[in-house]
Order: sequence, then C-alpha cells, then structure tokens
Amino acid sequence: MKDFLKYIKISLILFSIFNLSALAQFNWVQLNKPSLKNLKRAAFIDSSKGWVVGDEGTILHTTDGGQSWVLQSSQVTHNILDVYMLNNRIGWVLAHVLPSGKKEDFGTMILKTTDGGNAWINAMFPEPETFFFSIVFLDSLNGWMCGQSGKIVGTVDGGENWFDARVDSPIFPRFPIRRIKFFSQLYGYAVGGLRDIGAVVWRTTNGGESWSFTQLGSEPLYDIHYFDSLNIMCVGGDFDFGAAVVHTTDGGVTWDYSFINIYGEGRGVSFRTQSEGFVTLGFSGSYMVTTDAGQTWRDVYTPDSSTVYDVVFTDHRNGFMFGTNGMILKYAYTHPITISQGWNLISLPASVINNLKENLFPSATSEAFTFTDSGYIIKDTISNGAGYWLKFPSNQVVELYGSPRLTDSITVRIGWNMIGSITNPIGIASIKSHPPNIVISDYYAYEGTYTIADTIKPGRGYWVKTSASGKLILNSIK
Repeated sequence: MKDFLKYIKISLILFSIFNLSALAQFNWVQLNKPSLKNLKRAAFIDSSKGWVVGDEGTILHTTDGGQSWVLQSSQVTHNILDVYMLNNRIGWVLAHVLPSGKKEDFGTMILKTTDGGNAWINAMFPEPETFFFSIVFLDSLNGWMCGQSGKIVGTVDGGENWFDARVDSPIFPRFPIRRIKFFSQLYGYAVGGLRDIGAVVWRTTNGGESWSFTQLGSEPLYDIHYFDSLNIMCVGGDFDFGAAVVHTTDGGVTWDYSFINIYGEGRGVSFRTQSEGFVTLGFSGSYMVTTDAGQTWRDVYTPDSSTVYDVVFTDHRNGFMFGTNGMILKYAYTHPITISQGWNLISLPASVINNLKENLFPSATSEAFTFTDSGYIIKDTISNGAGYWLKFPSNQVVELYGSPRLTDSITVRIGWNMIGSITNPIGIASIKSHPPNIVISDYYAYEGTYTIADTIKPGRGYWVKTSASGKLILNSIK
C-alpha cells in the first residue's frame, strides 16, 4: 500500500510538470545578476529600497527599485537565511555557522546594522547549537526569532539579550518553526513542521509572550500572508505531495489545509493586489499564481527554470523574485501609451525583455526615427531615454509589458535633442543636468502640434536644446 501511494503521488507530480503553463515568464523580467550566490530572503521598505541575502555572507542592497544592486560587506562567509529591515537604517540578518572545531562557533549568528548596511556588526546567539530561521522586529527594541526544536525567543533591547517565549506545543514540541510574521503589535503567527509528519501554525495574541499551537496537514509550512486580521494564508508542501496552501477566515481559530496538485513546495508568498498573488515553489524551477485570492492556482516556469525562493511586492507595480545563482526577477507591469492617428513622438518608459520596434509597436505603419548629430536615422530597436517618431493608422492604446524604470540618466549633445521618459511623470523643474544649467530651451511635446511641456509624461518623447554635451537626470525616487 505504501508503494502504491507513493506511485500515486509521483504520478500527480509528473502530471503537474508536463502541464506547466505555456505562458512561462509572461510577466517577469530577468535582471542582470549582481551576484552568482543563491539568494534566499529579501526585505523592502518601499518600492525603491531593498535588501536581499543569501549564501556565503551575501547581502545586496538597491536604492533604485532593482535597476542596480550594491554588495554590502557582511564580513562573514556563512550562509544567510533571513533579513528584516525596520527602516532604511536599522535591520538584522540571520546566518548559520556550521562546525569548525569550536563548539561555541556552532549555531546562529545575528548581524545588525544601524546605517542601512554600510556596516554590519555580528554576534553569536549565546546558546551554541541553536539554529534560527526567521527574525522580526516590532520596533527598534522589541523583536522575535523562531527556529529549530519549536523555539521562539524574544528581545526587548534590540537583540542584545534574548529570552524564551512560552510556546504551547505539547504534542510535537520539537517541530522546526520556519517563519514568523506579525500583523500588529499584539497579533502574530509562526509556521513550520516536519516532512511527512505534520504542519504547524503557532499564534500569539499578546505580542509574542505566549504562543498557541495548531497541527494541520502532513507537510511543513514556510511563509505567511495577511489579507487582514481574520483572513490569512500560509504556504508550504514537499517533493512527494507538491505545494500546500492553508487558509483561515477567523483569525487562526480554524484552518483549511489542502494540496493543490502543483509540483514544488511553497517557499515564499506575496500578493500584488488583494486577488493576484504569487508563490515561489523552490526546487521545481517554477512559481504559482492566483487571480482569485487563492481559490485557484496555476504554475509557471521561471525564465530558465531556475529555483526561486522568495517573492516580495512593495505595491501593485513593483515586485521581485529571488533564487539560485543570483537570479533576480522583476515584475513586468503593463504600461499603456495612448496613440493618435498619424505621427507620434513617443518613448519607452519601462525596462523590457525585447526592445525591437516590431515587438513593441507592431501596429506602426512607419519605421522608427530618432534624431542624432547626422539628423534623423532609422532604428529597429527602441532604447530607453530616447525619443522616436512613429506613425500609426488609427487612435489606439499600446500596452507595453515591462518592469518600472524609476530613474534614468539621458545622454545629450550640444543643440537639439529628442529625449524619452521614465515610468512615472516628472516635473520639468525636477530634472537635473550634469554639468548644471546646460538646458537653454523649454521642453516641447508633440500632440498633433508642438506645445511647451511642464511634465515629462510616461511614453512620450520631447525636444530640448542644450548648450553642452552632458546628462539629463530624471529621477522619480523620493
């Protein structure tokens, strides 16, 4: 009977593999890899500023919505499993230190920054051979960690000292706790479990001082998403049974645990909107997506079937996935451009995978013309930062699918230039130049006739005259 059940489980997994969506990678753009290390967990404080951590002491930081990443010096080579940033200055990461001959060096190392990661100060958790997987802080002093053997610890002094929380788990007290998240100062949840034995949800209603215990299905859980105080989702699973999703609609009093016949195990979960959410599926090389708040799911390959571990959305336009060998995917949001019949002066306001003119503007009836020192030239690719003339047969809306481009540095030459736009509107007064004060004209838009522009609008192109070669800097990051 055991062999037969395993056969059934493997058959379901194979069915899922061969039925992965043909629309693979349809809404995610693969960014240039800033590292070749595996990236495990991320934390963003807004759409521009974020951190991601991974193997061999890797900590990467972005301040421009993922367009560029800086490797911060953790001063350690241990694998980092989690990161929590309270704000743009204060944050913590967890690293596992494996045996090196000294027992006191075997356990969890906690790294803290108070300057946005320019410097990280590390200290070992005082109990050796104790491993924590997740860390969260409610403010600069009060925080919690969870880990092996059903252990939850708290601090009231920013991590200088830790104490054991009261954890009610009398049946299986040694279940690992994989993830901890708070909904408010008082209410929080933690999830975990053991493969083939059980999933567990822990719940606190008094700010973490004590935790109640609920055993659910057979496979562990790895992440938590709050829709509101009553509606909560957890994800997990394993190789045999595939992905698992757990719901509560009464604030954790009762839970519904179900396998959804999708290959992989839910490692991270984040929602772009109340109804559209994504779950990374770990080893399967795919993720799954819902458009009805988790009632139904479908799975999608990552661009090269790479493993993805974590997913983070900061708002409905900005999301990231992170995985093996430095894989970073950015959500490709739809950018509509309103087109008029005839000639249009347009630009590319987003970062796209395929920037061929025929791919971006297939309904255009002309070539794409841009302006250079030699006058107008034809281009078969549309580049960010430049303006282009294109002719269309009718009024229409062109949908561009790409990741937001929140800032750009546009090269200009002496004389007239045809420049482009970024994802967000930006006032003319906010545009900076290098060297300073090289702009000697108004900015001109074309809407059937030329008009003086007070704002650079997404998708439009503009004429501007400069007294010297240099850069125009468009920046919508606050």
